[in-house]
Amino acid sequence: MFLRELPRVFTWEEASPELVTLHDRFVLLLGRRLGELLSRLAPAEALADKVIELLGQLDNRQLSATLAAPEVSYRLLWTMHHDDMQAASFILDALRTACAASRALPSVPTEWLADGSGFIDASGRVNYPWVRSGGLPVDFGSPHALATDVSGERLRAPTRRPPLTPEEIQATQAKLQAAADATARVAPHAWRMTQDFTKALILIPDDGAPQQFSSGSSGQFVGRSVLANPQLAKVGAVHVAEALVHEAIHAVLYMDEQQDAWVLDEALYAGPLRINSPWTGNRLPLRPFLQAAFVWYGILAFWSRGRSSAAFAPDAVRARLNEAATGFLRGRLLDRVGPTIDRLSPELVQSVDELQRCVEAALGSASLDSAVAA
Repeated sequence: MFLRELPRVFTWEEASPELVTLHDRFVLLLGRRLGELLSRLAPAEALADKVIELLGQLDNRQLSATLAAPEVSYRLLWTMHHDDMQAASFILDALRTACAASRALPSVPTEWLADGSGFIDASGRVNYPWVRSGGLPVDFGSPHALATDVSGERLRAPTRRPPLTPEEIQATQAKLQAAADATARVAPHAWRMTQDFTKALILIPDDGAPQQFSSGSSGQFVGRSVLANPQLAKVGAVHVAEALVHEAIHAVLYMDEQQDAWVLDEALYAGPLRINSPWTGNRLPLRPFLQAAFVWYGILAFWSRGRSSAAFAPDAVRARLNEAATGFLRGRLLDRVGPTIDRLSPELVQSVDELQRCVEAALGSASLDSAVAA
């Protein structure tokens, strides 16, 4: 019944044990998938034995962080994209890095070191291009980060882009810290969710749209948030804060969908159906449209909390409130999916309708209605 709880969870009014349970269940799923992968390696038992040996060197927190790292979970969940030997070899390297890092850098939490982006050089030194910034695992320059396809059309970009310059990294870190501090003040439960579900925060330039700030996430790389062009002068803490919360909500939804089907007909995912987003006007495939309802609901609740805080500029908060509220006021969301509604999970249908009713009720109150209209 997790989806039915989200209209309450995403109000950010209280700590959510449901999110903790969801995350724990996701890690258990990854553990089962790892076991299945190792069981398929009968002709290569030595490799399986090495993986099992390293698993025993990590405590539960370190192991959970390693399994949930986006590059690792990708290889466990999307087996059709990988050869078993290649996937197991990658995971073995990730475990080696995590084990070496936990010994060499004991003061650094393993979850900042477990994505497989790092490597161990000939002297045994751990080289890792991640930093801690704003309390999140930030990647400015790993091979995985620089090969990210910002458009979301491909799993990898055809060529690696150059990283941000040192000056741009410094400026971006300052924005990230300001956004983190403000988010934690405005909505501490939203910030807790963002920290728990952001497994990798990639900050990179986008040479395809060099003057446009954007963010994105992927169902293949669960928990990987990508911010493109955060170094631009026009990008402030308000933009970064919303992007962080926005993409972390997607991670919550991806984790849920890995465990409970949202759509009862797989053909719908790959089919030609496109739905006009009432928020952006973009034509979206079914999954992004369904997720958008939950994401914009969480964003609306986040900015409604920002109205009473000086953490963000009031004008910016009002603008973001208007943006988030818009889509809920243009008719029933699920009417847009047409006859396919019968092929959606009943729990999903009930939850989307419920969160829209919650928004309409809230917008009928004098305080929120006036804030959105202002």
